[in-house]
Amino acid sequence: LLETLNLETNFLSGLIPAEVGNATLLQELQLGSNMLTGPLPTALYSLSMLNILALNDNMLNGTIGSDLGNLSLLTELRLSGNQFSGTLPSQLGQLT
Repeated sequence: LLETLNLETNFLSGLIPAEVGNATLLQELQLGSNMLTGPLPTALYSLSMLNILALNDNMLNGTIGSDLGNLSLLTELRLSGNQFSGTLPSQLGQLT
């Protein structure tokens, strides 16, 4: 069963597929330093076992959803180097 998916620093492009949400035991999702585009798929917010979410240095856009606060086990969140807009969800403060 997949717990870690690290595809950082490749030449991946396109959207993050919604099917990533099917990896329910995933603890680390590291897709930084690629050329991924589009908004964050809502399926990401259902990965309740996630400790590390690294999507930095892509071309992701849209808003950062308030459902990010559902990822209560998250210890590392890297979203820098993208094109997100809007405000940071207050639910980020629930991640302790």
